[in-house]
Amino acid sequence: RFSDTVVKSFAGFEWEKGKKRSANYLFELIEGFLDIDDATTSYFEYLALEGAGEIRIDEGKLIHDDIAYLAYDHGHVYWSDHDYRQRLNLRSLFAWMEIKNGEELSPTLLDDMKQVYDMNDSDAEALRIMIMNKEEPDFISTTLGIKDNRQLMQFLNFLQNGPCFYFHIYPRESQYYPLGVEFNSQGNLILRYMSQEEQGYDQCHEGSAFFTKTDVQVMQAIAYGPLLQENVLVT
Repeated sequence: RFSDTVVKSFAGFEWEKGKKRSANYLFELIEGFLDIDDATTSYFEYLALEGAGEIRIDEGKLIHDDIAYLAYDHGHVYWSDHDYRQRLNLRSLFAWMEIKNGEELSPTLLDDMKQVYDMNDSDAEALRIMIMNKEEPDFISTTLGIKDNRQLMQFLNFLQNGPCFYFHIYPRESQYYPLGVEFNSQGNLILRYMSQEEQGYDQCHEGSAFFTKTDVQVMQAIAYGPLLQENVLVT
């Protein structure tokens, strides 16, 4: 019912171009030594929101998918331009909401996994049924014959334990913590977390990101596609 251009544009939204540059001097040395174009710059398309964040899709030579995510939290600058530090996969978010509400999982919300693992419709439906039956992650990946199951495990862990945020800990480690996800009576979305100021958990402050009902409708259109008929809010 839609042209390839409209389908690719995630419900017909007009995306803008964005980029951010790493401040890591090692990358700059590699860029100069190997004559690699833009080795220190990452590119993305984005949709501006009314709230404190953007919907983004990464792009460039090293990107293998067009998974849409919510970028939020101007936290500690970690070897790059001042930018949003956190990301929240939109389809994972709404899939978690459906599971939390005891609803039947929408097949559309598995499109990211279908793309990553090149699943056919039959395998995607088997994945959906196993998720709703609360099968163990190892059983799911074995049944589907997925060997490199890192992204699948991350997705299944998200559905089981809910969204999280992370801290970069010097020099290369990351620590993850539960993310607060709330909807108020007006349908606005509020994310609650700790915003990092330095390279440690003790150097942080309580943070929140507020998104309007219109923002939520945009997120839903991106996650479900243009034919969504109802709002899906966690209760």
